[in-house]
Amino acid sequence: MNIGALMGTVTRDPRVTYQEGTGQQVVSLTLSVEEPRPTGDPFKTYIAIECYGRSAAQAETLSTGTLVAVEGKIGWKAYTHKGEKRSTLVVLARQVRELARQHDCGTGARRRPPRRVAARLTAVARQTEPVSVPIFVPVLKGGKGEEHHIDYLK
Repeated sequence: MNIGALMGTVTRDPRVTYQEGTGQQVVSLTLSVEEPRPTGDPFKTYIAIECYGRSAAQAETLSTGTLVAVEGKIGWKAYTHKGEKRSTLVVLARQVRELARQHDCGTGARRRPPRRVAARLTAVARQTEPVSVPIFVPVLKGGKGEEHHIDYLK
């Protein structure tokens, strides 16, 4: 089974390109995922995300600082850099869901999602049937929280 569920912050505005020959839209972005080390200090991992088709349409409107949930599979991307062939791991997104924009969170906002959200996403990855997961995203600085549903298709 090749399923990956991530929640993190978009590090820069997504890059939109089109495949040669097919003209299919491709949206590339980098997600910053933060988790605690055993010492309690935060550890950030930067993950490359590639979106095609419906997920590209969902991702093209994102901007730097947006908190998103991404569901997809891990794959390889081959490219050429200065005449040398290279490859890297990427997450091929099936679904991208915007949870909160940076300005929604205020300056004192927690950058990491609540642990219960991460636990729900982990539990969903173990399911064998399609499932819709409600997650509550708090909005700080005087707003009401919002509930989002993320549909995971196996």
